[in-house]
Amino acid sequence: MKILNNGWQDESPTDFKLIKTLDGNFVVANGGNHRAYLSNELGIKEVKARVWVHIELNKLSEAELNLYELYKTEISGFYKQFKIYKIRGDEEKQFEFLRKAGKLEEKLKAFLLKIYNESL
Repeated sequence: MKILNNGWQDESPTDFKLIKTLDGNFVVANGGNHRAYLSNELGIKEVKARVWVHIELNKLSEAELNLYELYKTEISGFYKQFKIYKIRGDEEKQFEFLRKAGKLEEKLKAFLLKIYNESL
């Protein structure tokens, strides 16, 4: 597999959004999750990324943080379901959960952009 042998060679990464978490780590917010997922699956430790918005979660209100955590929990659940159906070999169900995750990630993106724009 080319990616496994050569690493992630995305010279112009786009739509790969990161959020800095309370513990100082960065996580993929949305868009580009397939790259993060594939990199994790293949044991690739680093990928190039463009950070488009920096939102410090410790500066969110309690309500904003709760909503953020709800989105992340639900998205994580969809990816867990994806893995289950991947093991079972059910491609239709795999992509159903990827679509669900993608739709929810778009809502998360809009939510985070609203917070960012209000902070300007």
